[in-house]
Amino acid sequence: MIKKEVKLENGTTLYYVEFDNVDDMLNFITNTPYNSKFSSRASTIKSDKRNYLTGTKTFEEALELFRHGIFTNEVEELINLKKDLELNINNLVKGRKNVRSIYGYRSDVPRFIMGQNDSMYKIIRDKVNFINIIYNVTAHGRVSPKAVKIKGLLTYLLIAILESLNNRVNFDFLACSGTIPPNGDLSNGITNNLVIKLNIKRFSNKFDINSAYFPLCHPAYLRRIIFNVIEKLDFEHMDYWANQYGSNCQSIEDIKNMVGVKNSIVISRLENKFSNNLATGDVDEKITIEDIKDNFNIFIDSLNEQGLYDLLNGNTLAFEENRIVLRKYKKN
Repeated sequence: MIKKEVKLENGTTLYYVEFDNVDDMLNFITNTPYNSKFSSRASTIKSDKRNYLTGTKTFEEALELFRHGIFTNEVEELINLKKDLELNINNLVKGRKNVRSIYGYRSDVPRFIMGQNDSMYKIIRDKVNFINIIYNVTAHGRVSPKAVKIKGLLTYLLIAILESLNNRVNFDFLACSGTIPPNGDLSNGITNNLVIKLNIKRFSNKFDINSAYFPLCHPAYLRRIIFNVIEKLDFEHMDYWANQYGSNCQSIEDIKNMVGVKNSIVISRLENKFSNNLATGDVDEKITIEDIKDNFNIFIDSLNEQGLYDLLNGNTLAFEENRIVLRKYKKN
């Protein structure tokens, strides 16, 4: 665990916490006492049913889901949807190709007999891009569980496609919130920011959807697990978060600057752009191919604004007639 307080150039204070993996965060949660400034604790509020806000009845239920990462029905749903698109993803794969050359691993006999210089085949591998993706889980309380799930599914598909196209992806979860002093004094325009980062996938690792599903697709990761971490942090001004747990960070660039990784793709607050059919829906509602079709292009277009198309060699991804296609990107 990394924990630090940083004074930024613009006069704001950044409280930064980074967990190396799920076990690191679990260790903090289970062995750290609550901060006395949090007299009421949103993370532990109980419910008679799996409610709209957290999708769980208790904090203990959310903790078990986070710890074990076993979601038989939900993960199966996610993987099946990915399999429905697997053929289309595989059709995008380039990776490597054979080209004629004056040297290589295999000869083209007819061209060799004719005395052609380029009578050998060699393998050319596509350039490998190393891509950082930061997934901001922070969302307004009115964001539905269905919207959270569809954003997670689209991200899962994106990582699968990028790695199929011979890229390497580093993937981290982020909870980023800003707040102001309790007296509401904005005379200096100064706010304070809290960043809680969870490392989930390195460039060399495969994406383990079983362990990633909960923070990726479940509202309880933010509204129980992250809230619980906030309730136990001992930074000097945690009372600023004690009443409302902060608000969403301002912009993509602010997030990149605070995390210190400017060359990244940040997936943040995209559910605000999704089609209206995601404005409602409970935590058990299933995602369909139509949900992907309605929102995939919105999702990709927002990431192209950050330069995703540059990482795809001037191309972009689009959902057309129930399949994902790779096509030349055209700026508006």
